[in-house]
Parts: sequence; structure tokens; C-alpha cells
Amino acid sequence: MACFRFCVFLILYSVVWSENRRLLVNDVDYRFHQLELRMQEKDSQIQSLMETVNRLQKSVNSTSTPVGFCTTLSSHTTLGQLQIIDFDKTVTDTSHSYNNSTGVFTIPRTGLFQFSLTMFTPSGNLHAQIVKNQQIIGSNYGTSSGISATINTVVWCIQGDVVFVRHMKGQSQQIIHGSGYSTFSGFLIGQ
Repeated sequence: MACFRFCVFLILYSVVWSENRRLLVNDVDYRFHQLELRMQEKDSQIQSLMETVNRLQKSVNSTSTPVGFCTTLSSHTTLGQLQIIDFDKTVTDTSHSYNNSTGVFTIPRTGLFQFSLTMFTPSGNLHAQIVKNQQIIGSNYGTSSGISATINTVVWCIQGDVVFVRHMKGQSQQIIHGSGYSTFSGFLIGQ
């Protein structure tokens, strides 16, 4: 009888132990599955945060570089009607957007810009305009009385717009003084 009880005890113990083991394994499997789901969720959040960081870094990098240029005219130039004045000596060009062989500044970033034209003529009168995409945004007039003429203008520009200085229509040939006395400059005020 003791042997029978012992066998029953072993059988019951095995059944209970087997059931507990099954429940334990199921519990471990469930918890492991829950951890996997949490890890996937965290991976997704990390990926989203990394994309946000990359986007912000690109934004900071594209807006942290200052945009500005300053050019001068190296020699006296006789201007014809509507001739673009090629300020051929670049003093500063942080964005490499001024072409000193054409006299054209191409807007590298959309924003509010300030442009300035200072000119001096050794003889007679001088008429010039600051132009954005063939639209006059400022006009300037100087005389040979030993006084330079300056105009400043503020204008909203879109990336790819072009800005330049030209001699006015309807004016006969006029001379603009070089040797650094005449300058064209501009810079981004803000976006």
C-alpha cells in the first residue's frame, strides 16, 4: 500500500509539476512576446526620433551658413543702355552665389534680402538700377561733383531669383568709376 501511495504521489506530482511547468513556460513565452512588442515599439520611436534629428540637422546646416556678398568694380567702365554692370572683383561671397564674370547674384535661399549699390562717376552723370528678375527694385543717380551715390533696398527673394545692377534705359553712354569706388553688395536678413 505504501508503494501504491508513493506511485500515486509520483504520478500526481508529475502531473502537477508538468502543469506548473507548462504554465510557467506559457508565462515566460507571453512575457517574452510582450518584451518583443515593446522593443519593436521602442525601435519605431527611435527611428522616428532619428529622422527628426536628421531633418533638424539639415535645416540647421542649410540656414546656419550666412548669405552675403560684396563686389567692386576694378576699372572705369563706359556703359551702354541696359548694360549689366559687371562688378568684377569679389570681396566677399559666403554662398558662392555671385558670378563676377556676368555681374549676376543668384539667390541661394528664399528670404528677405538687403541690396546696396554705391557708385561714383569721374565725369558727367550716371544712372543705374538694381534689378530682380527684370523688375526694377531701386534706381540710383550720381553726378561728377565728387559725391558718390548710394541706394539700399530690401526685397523678398525666392531661391533661384537673379539680382544685378544695370545702366538705365534711355541714357547715353556714361562712365562708372572703378578702383573700388563703386560697389554692389547684398545679404540675407532673414527667412
